[in-house]
Amino acid sequence: FYCKMDKGDGRPVRSQEAFCYLLASAVGIAVPNFAPVEDPETGDIYFGSLQHFSTSLDIERDRIIRFGLVSDGPKIEWLGRYFSALAPFDLLIGNWDRRNSNFILHQSGTAKRLCAIDFGAANLAFDVPINLSVADSPTNALRRQNAMRHGFYVDAAQDMCARLKNIKP
Repeated sequence: FYCKMDKGDGRPVRSQEAFCYLLASAVGIAVPNFAPVEDPETGDIYFGSLQHFSTSLDIERDRIIRFGLVSDGPKIEWLGRYFSALAPFDLLIGNWDRRNSNFILHQSGTAKRLCAIDFGAANLAFDVPINLSVADSPTNALRRQNAMRHGFYVDAAQDMCARLKNIKP
């Protein structure tokens, strides 16, 4: 299923979402497949992320994000590295609205991967103040929680900055 996305505030979410998904994928951030989705009743076009709707996957996603555990196993270092790399990406695109529900656990056969979704709050125009400076914005709150839970890996954040710097127009 593709979950349709529309913020309802008149901003061009479809092109912004697609750009952010493509950029995230280009710099190594896991994102699910996506596609334009047409509403059969209205003909409106929305942005859609491929999601396998499953309560058990949502519970497992929350367990992984909150506790860094996979099936009650040991904490996993890659999660701290993943969140540390995602932080500069969200800063670059002005995404102040990152929260736990902005990730899905994508399953392909027996393999699972944590994917970032919902870049709809990103401010790519850089023409209005963004809420990243607000200490309690969802993105900053999640960043602090994840650093405390999973560690902050400076090398992972620096590597992401280098990847972003190397993008050529």
